[in-house]
Amino acid sequence: MKIFPLSALRDNYIWTIAQGPACVVVDPGEARPVLDYLGKSGTTLSSILITHAHEDHKAGVAELAEKTGASVFGPRSARLTEVDRPLADEALVELPG
Repeated sequence: MKIFPLSALRDNYIWTIAQGPACVVVDPGEARPVLDYLGKSGTTLSSILITHAHEDHKAGVAELAEKTGASVFGPRSARLTEVDRPLADEALVELPG
């Protein structure tokens, strides 16, 4: 497993967790850095994890989900419209990929 940041916006990072041919991204504030990474690495995006509702952490989610078919996980309590796999507080999740 490899974990590394992708620079986003002016001062944010999108965390990428890669294992084999698939990866998960955390808080994609924009889609372009992730799409560029996927194109260069040949990796597929299996899941997206949103930690909270700030726009600079979720603005790229809709585009990424549409273009890759990735599942979107996030806290149920935040009521994020982008999330298709809501998580209960303190839930333990094994992400695909």
